[in-house]
Amino acid sequence: MITIHKKDFKELYDIACKDWQSKFNEILKTKVFSDTLEFKEDFVLEMKDACTKEQRPVFDKIFKSHLKTDIIDRIKSYKDVCFELGVKELTVSDFSFLPEEQRVSALAYHKIQNITKVFNQGWVPDWNNRNQPKYYPYFEKTNSGWVLISCVGLSCFSLAGAGQHFKSSELALHCGNLFLDIYSDYLGR
Repeated sequence: MITIHKKDFKELYDIACKDWQSKFNEILKTKVFSDTLEFKEDFVLEMKDACTKEQRPVFDKIFKSHLKTDIIDRIKSYKDVCFELGVKELTVSDFSFLPEEQRVSALAYHKIQNITKVFNQGWVPDWNNRNQPKYYPYFEKTNSGWVLISCVGLSCFSLAGAGQHFKSSELALHCGNLFLDIYSDYLGR
């Protein structure tokens, strides 16, 4: 259970839609004489998914410290990436200005940039710092398609790989596995 103070919750209640205000009212009825409210974590996650771009900062202010903070636990899909960034999920049709044979790869690279931005949580590679390690997933083409075989770490070279770079080998491997379909679209099927 997640416990918060009623006074902290009022701001989110005030900007919620009627459906969510109705759900909140059911909870409030059970806590009339209490200064706190209790929410099941599943309910809070459902609330998080329903937040609009305008509601999300208020939600985060109230609940962020109560939810899982590890990025690997929070992000399970590209939809989660877009939600975390507060951006619209683009489709191939958004790249119609490009020749048709370039659209899927361009969309995939756009997605890889967003994935890298979310998982790095503000970290940006410093190409002037030869001591700072930078990692990217490394793939091999097999008969059944692309497979993640490793991650490459760069530190002493100001060299850029084909994709975006992560702050740790753990993140590079995780994202290479989780988003293999997106990397495959980028590399070419």
